Amino acid sequence: MHELPEKVVTCDVLIVGGGAAGLTGAAAAGGLKTILVERQKALGGKTALANGMIWMPGNRTVKSRPILRPHQPTGYMLQARAYVENAVAMSDENGNGALSTAATKRIDTFLTKGPGMIDFLRGRGFRWMKARSGFPDHQTELDGALSAGGHTLDPAIFDMESLGSLGDYLSHEGEVPLVFRFEDFRILTRPFASLQDFLKVSRMRLRSWLCSLYFKRPTSMGRSLVGQLLSICRDNGSIDIYTETELVGLWHKDGAVVGVSLKKGKETFKVRALRGVLLATGDLD
Repeated sequence: MHELPEKVVTCDVLIVGGGAAGLTGAAAAGGLKTILVERQKALGGKTALANGMIWMPGNRTVKSRPILRPHQPTGYMLQARAYVENAVAMSDENGNGALSTAATKRIDTFLTKGPGMIDFLRGRGFRWMKARSGFPDHQTELDGALSAGGHTLDPAIFDMESLGSLGDYLSHEGEVPLVFRFEDFRILTRPFASLQDFLKVSRMRLRSWLCSLYFKRPTSMGRSLVGQLLSICRDNGSIDIYTETELVGLWHKDGAVVGVSLKKGKETFKVRALRGVLLATGDLD
């Protein structure tokens, strides 16, 4: 583990939060000297315990396109936009289902820039499952929703052994996956419901066993997502990771945030970021 420096340390990019968002930011930092700070003992946050799915219409990873419903907007991205706008409008605090200007701009950014993020990660070695996901959009009653799935990406199986010493920053629980993607859980809850379901579960078990032979420490879903992002950070070089370290406050200078104050145990110290500070602490704890 990394030993803490005394008093003040300087870096190019400082990232607070070691979940998927923070690790993606670190992956995008390239060769810049980066410090990643996480309050917990392990990286990954809730993502490491979750399904790891990415909802990103318009991505070029899954080749097969979903079947569009006749009554829905024509065009794949028009359909996705309709769904996002309807879902966001439902949360309008005034109850009139209106979209604010800020919400519209964020939707535009998400739909136009999101696929590029997927391409960037894939270009850095991130692997997604090639088969189209059958996981439906969460609110299938909304116009634009895909009840048969198609917007979702699943991380491919990843070998945690490839991380080397960086694997110490991740939990080691449940490393041999029986379930490769979240939608497979449905079959596991009813393996004897039919001969077809029994055969599917049997194939899943066989595939899991074969995977354990091919990989030393195979993992899937959220753990794969976190592991692959950490692998990209490792390949970037120039990254230091501080775990069990809390954010105490922001360091301001001339109206700008130039760093943070951190605390590890009883020790408090400062980090100065020359290029920027990314706050990615979206945790519910």
